[in-house]
Amino acid sequence: MLKKSISVFLAVVMGILPVNNSKNLSFNKKFTLSAPHFSRSDSGETEVIPAVNPLKNQVNLYGSADELPEKFDLRESGKLPAIRNQTGYGTCWAHSAIASAESGIINSKPEIDLSEFHTAYYTYSGGEQIAPISDNLDDIMNMGGTIYAVTNLWSQWIGPVFEKRLQYGDRDFFDNSDDVANMKYASDYHLKNAYMFDFDEDKTNSAEINSLIKQFVYSGKAVDMSFCADNDKYYSMNYSSSNSNKKPKFANHSVAVVGWDDNFPADNFRIKPENNGAWLVKNSWGDEYGENGYMWISYEDKSLCEFAVYELENAENYTYNFHHDTFPALQSLSASDDAETNNGSYMANVFHNDDSAVQLEAISTYINAPDTEYEITVYTNLADKSDVTSGTPSAVTRGECSMTGYFSIPLDDYAIIEPDTNFSVVVKLYSANSPFVIPIETSLSVVDDDTDEITSLGSFTTFEGIVENIGENESFYSENGTDWFDVYNDTYVYTDEEEEMLLDEIEYELYDGIEPDETEELENAATALEIYKDVFSKGTAFVVMGNISLKALGNPVGEVDFSQDSGVVPDGTEIELSAKNGADIYYSVNGSEFVPYTEPIEINGFTEITAKWGDVSSTRTYVPENNFAGYGDVNADGFVDASDASKVLEHYALLSTNKNGVISRFMDDYADFNHDCITDASDASAILALYSELSTK
Repeated sequence: MLKKSISVFLAVVMGILPVNNSKNLSFNKKFTLSAPHFSRSDSGETEVIPAVNPLKNQVNLYGSADELPEKFDLRESGKLPAIRNQTGYGTCWAHSAIASAESGIINSKPEIDLSEFHTAYYTYSGGEQIAPISDNLDDIMNMGGTIYAVTNLWSQWIGPVFEKRLQYGDRDFFDNSDDVANMKYASDYHLKNAYMFDFDEDKTNSAEINSLIKQFVYSGKAVDMSFCADNDKYYSMNYSSSNSNKKPKFANHSVAVVGWDDNFPADNFRIKPENNGAWLVKNSWGDEYGENGYMWISYEDKSLCEFAVYELENAENYTYNFHHDTFPALQSLSASDDAETNNGSYMANVFHNDDSAVQLEAISTYINAPDTEYEITVYTNLADKSDVTSGTPSAVTRGECSMTGYFSIPLDDYAIIEPDTNFSVVVKLYSANSPFVIPIETSLSVVDDDTDEITSLGSFTTFEGIVENIGENESFYSENGTDWFDVYNDTYVYTDEEEEMLLDEIEYELYDGIEPDETEELENAATALEIYKDVFSKGTAFVVMGNISLKALGNPVGEVDFSQDSGVVPDGTEIELSAKNGADIYYSVNGSEFVPYTEPIEINGFTEITAKWGDVSSTRTYVPENNFAGYGDVNADGFVDASDASKVLEHYALLSTNKNGVISRFMDDYADFNHDCITDASDASAILALYSELSTK
């Protein structure tokens, strides 16, 4: 059975990882942390892993589903990528995330196909990423994953990449260590937003969650969702339907919601729900399973959990991604020293720009509570790295995020970062729903009182991983925006009473949902509990702090903003150009002379726009959807013919003599007809062969 949740495989049966690292700990308590949440992963063995889901149970609607139809099916729009097959690997979580991401860009990239193998592998690439359980490829590809692992990876611009760059099941790729290293930080798209939400424990918000799912799907965006899959117990082959009575902690499979039917009969389920209604989901078990790869899941399935919608943007939109955090942010911090105070909290990251001048344009971070208000200030030319406000402040960007997840927030004005200078990004967050608003890397551990040996209890992180990847003067928090504390070497120590509460929570989670006749699971739960009790009895539980999850995004000075990403667009689309500093913009269409920009540029036919307000040029490519034939149609005239092959040969000849080619970045993917990641004479030959075939029909 494929597994969904992240797990830590140990030298012992349970999820406890001893770290060979002794350290004298200095404990401080200037803040409060959200309580940890303990989850179970289904991996064929019983493991209990402490994990914190800061976004669970949090949601706020951005509209209403009252006017939506009783039945909707994205398949009817023809805007869904083909069914994929995970072929025995435990990569359903990567497939469902990519299915959601692809659905959001298929209009501009009809042939979109992103690499699940890239996401599944590099999530566990070790070092400053989540450590794999071994170097064995099969072990890595069967570790499972969550929406938090995907969001964390993509937010660092580690993927996603096109399928052709790392094809599914291509084991030979991993034989070359240089290729593996070079591919890690490749990305053909960047994560823009990840909407993340879930039911509360008793599903009292089910109407709101179901409405939100429908709104996303109706807008063309598939929703990543997890559930408990068991063909022997819950699946009906006659109706390609499933309904589980297990709790969300037993979820072991991920799919993408692509439709619904409020009247799908309750009688069509093996375990009959009280009411009609089901989600139509895109599975990753090939097109011979279910309804040509699709299936139905009851609205009332008790295991449904972990919903996410991924929005990607062109990788050319931002060039720089300043960040310190590389692990999922498993807990949330309040800068107040008691959990009852809620006046908002400040967070800040200090970065060094050792490149050329950068115009900072956006920040990205997790929003852990709905209706979170934010105030963003960038301080340039810091005089002191330990003082986050010792520079020149930018104009303040203010706003509110109604939903929870991971979001890119544009700044109202650019902040210019000079070369070889330090700068800070300072953000105040406030939500009336929760004081715990600062997303931060953490590792829950126990230090042995006699030996100082540290045992890590985390699923994504370890004590060793955190301390090796955090430095002084990187991440700070404050209660008032004046008195700042560095998270470096900062820890949160649980009192004896809190440790007892943790053990009570562990015991509850271990046994919760296990039926009396499930003897093996009951025995595993008892064994796990004894191991936890033993570890806690020998030492002190604490949380070591990692970096705050706050990134700064920018471009070279002079980059122009385009109103729409490169891609296929409706004929007549108008493209607007802008620069926040009000500078005069000049643009060129299809290589023509640069002229002043005064009004939107209408797209009629293939259009390549190059714009600039300084010395830096920015280019986007637009192709009308009504006259585009897809792969091989390099000049986007609606036909695949000899002219396309000639353009490929011209491009190849220029590149081979160290000159710029004639094919834009967007169209180069269509020029690479054989998908070998190189545009050369072999592609021209393949295009000519297709032209010859088409011309004889």
